Amino acid sequence: MTIRPASSAKHAALAPTLLILLITIVGVWLRFQRFGAIEVNIDQAYPIWQALMTLETGALPLIGQGTSVLFANPPLTGYLFVPVLAVVRHPAAPFVFTLMLNTLALPLVYRALRRQIGTRPALVAVALFAANPWIIEDSRRTWVQSLAPFFVVLIFWAIVPVLAGRTHRAARRLLVALIGLALFAHTYLLAYALLAPVGLLVLIYWRRVPLGPLLAGAAIFAMLAIPYGIGLARDWPNTRHRIEQFAEGDPSLSDEALRHALRLVTGAGYARERGTRAPANDAELRAELSDVASAVWNVAIFAGVIRAAWTLYRRRDADPRQRDAALILLIWFGVPVLLMSYVSRSVHPFYLLLTIPAGHALAGWGIAPLLKRRATWIPVLALVAGTVALNAVNTVRFAQQSAALPGEDAPELYPLAESSALGERFTTARRDAGMAVIGPMDEWMPVVLAGDVFRVERLDRFDTAALVPARGALYYSAAGPADPLPAPPPYARDAGSPLTLADGTVISLWTLHPDNLQISHPADIPSDISVRFAGWSLHRTPTPGAEFMLDTFWRIDGLHPDRGVWAFAPFAHLLDGTGARLAISDGTVIPALAWEAGDMIVQRHTISVPEGATGPFSFDVGLYDAVRQREDGTPGINAIFYITDGDETVFTPTIRLEP
Repeated sequence: MTIRPASSAKHAALAPTLLILLITIVGVWLRFQRFGAIEVNIDQAYPIWQALMTLETGALPLIGQGTSVLFANPPLTGYLFVPVLAVVRHPAAPFVFTLMLNTLALPLVYRALRRQIGTRPALVAVALFAANPWIIEDSRRTWVQSLAPFFVVLIFWAIVPVLAGRTHRAARRLLVALIGLALFAHTYLLAYALLAPVGLLVLIYWRRVPLGPLLAGAAIFAMLAIPYGIGLARDWPNTRHRIEQFAEGDPSLSDEALRHALRLVTGAGYARERGTRAPANDAELRAELSDVASAVWNVAIFAGVIRAAWTLYRRRDADPRQRDAALILLIWFGVPVLLMSYVSRSVHPFYLLLTIPAGHALAGWGIAPLLKRRATWIPVLALVAGTVALNAVNTVRFAQQSAALPGEDAPELYPLAESSALGERFTTARRDAGMAVIGPMDEWMPVVLAGDVFRVERLDRFDTAALVPARGALYYSAAGPADPLPAPPPYARDAGSPLTLADGTVISLWTLHPDNLQISHPADIPSDISVRFAGWSLHRTPTPGAEFMLDTFWRIDGLHPDRGVWAFAPFAHLLDGTGARLAISDGTVIPALAWEAGDMIVQRHTISVPEGATGPFSFDVGLYDAVRQREDGTPGINAIFYITDGDETVFTPTIRLEP
């Protein structure tokens, strides 16, 4: 038996396979490393909240989260999370789902580009894509546009061979691309902009586009677009308002979109904007090295653009396959940039995810001539490896900073590990399933962290005024390392030990039930706003020159339909022995939209008695809306109470309390 050495041809064929495997491993690791440090905020929470509402209440929204630019997003991202959360009811599950799909983009980029620009340029392109920190960050999210890396690459991979006439499965690929486009467009409003490059390319290459799949794809798109349009029409006042706001802007030419499209290839600016406070303390060095690397790759991208343009200019002399590749890449990269270059608002980096992977392909194509000779491809390989390593470090530093400073942006944002721990505390402390959760986060966050649907109200402060639902509430608040611990709501009890994060941030939790309230002087006085005075308690006897506390209690009897414009707050006036007013204490407005019938409101007034004041002291209490106006135009509206005195009923804006 004769053993022959493997031929150089076999080695040459094996090398790209090993390289793409290595690049994929690096890309997967970068996307999943320090999984618990992924940041969770209200934007990441909204689609998960929507999915939980669908699972728990059967809600089927036609529109999704509102945008900061135009009208509401489509709702599909939330629906995609429904089966994930039906299987695993944990806030980490949707993050795993988006990471897995976005990681599939890595081999798709290589397969999409290899036949268009060549094996070696495609390897360069996918290496830049795999380690780009901006793309990695957007791959580690669950907001409405979280699946952009996957969908844009999937559409590119599926449709480019059809347009270039380089597939025997044109019908199947076109249908995959158009289904992907329909799905993507209905996860995220700006994804509709991808219709522009796709539509333009279909028009240019219409002879190669099978009509049947094209019509089928258009029908699927319409099936998703019609319900979304109905949802926008149902929300027409808000939709019209957002359109009018958008139209009011003063547009101007901007290079912001181009700069963002370039940074999605080069990684530019990431070291200056992310991970600057990582424990390694190397941000300045990384930023300077990134500036150099980005400048080199910008040259490569523009070289790729020039090469593509020259290929189109040559026309007759150029290889038809290269002409197709040049036109496709220029349109895919250029059209979204042009669409966002005449704008009236800021353009964010993730808007330009619509250009991937064309920018990476242009960078690879720009240096393709250098990859043909050993004397030049070895330095290029070193440049690629150095860029990947640098961008990888930048990515890791951001995760390290998030892990080291988990409470830096509390309570609006926590890393996933701390979010999960807080969600577990919500679950264990809410022994009664009917308990509400009240604190300084929007409705979506506590529901998502706990993986359960329950009543949530947002109150940023509650040390002097608290809402007490009929079935109780779990209150929570956070304090930074240098801040004093937050004060509990009146009459609240500790719900276990505080949750202490790695940077010293402390999250305190308390429970508050109606049974905890100590009403020394019960009362039962209704009002014209369906809020009943339920009694009061006095802490310390009023003494000249000293402070005392007065607690007043109010029960919500019913909900008025116009309560959304109310701003009622309890007040208390200290009166001396002659009835003269000595002091005024204005309470806290707890928004009426947070009320439910049966809730109690407790207001704690701290009042100072002036020196030399004479008693006996008394109080006038009531509810006052200082925001709205009376019919005669004078400011302020009082609630009117009905006090029964024998056979008579007295209508009064104040209730006299006498210790």
